[in-house]
Amino acid sequence: MGNKQIRIITEQFLVICTLQIIFSHFLKIQGVFPNFFLLWILYLGWNNFETVGLFVGFFTGFIYDFLVKGTLGLSSFLLICIGYLNSFLPEPRYREKIIITSLFSFLYFALLTIDPLYGFLWKKDIVIKTALLFVLYNIFIVSLIEFWKEKRKWKRKSISVI
Repeated sequence: MGNKQIRIITEQFLVICTLQIIFSHFLKIQGVFPNFFLLWILYLGWNNFETVGLFVGFFTGFIYDFLVKGTLGLSSFLLICIGYLNSFLPEPRYREKIIITSLFSFLYFALLTIDPLYGFLWKKDIVIKTALLFVLYNIFIVSLIEFWKEKRKWKRKSISVI
């Protein structure tokens, strides 16, 4: 990986951390906010940076646990597993990105609410409702990203035609 790619990953990291902090503290919907670290790891895998995604998952998982006061290391483990599983999937189109985001978001949220000794920390119906809200929030963010990417692509085409 070259210096330019390291610089880009570092810039992305700073933007993602800022977004995560802003959303986790100020833009919650019923106490739920998107996990930008999870979405970043998915995008790294979709853009053929699977190995980077695993390292990013490890470090951002600790940051996420620190931000939300979760069990330190659990998010790291889950994000590494998601990054690893995502690396086996072919490059998805928009609909597939929504499905993959939905599945991994639901899995991530549900597994965060399980304690190995006690089972679910919340009632199962509350876990499902809250996990679905988490999924919808993440899908909304992915849709915005895809819309922005498509708009940029069309803007480039219109400039190159002139």
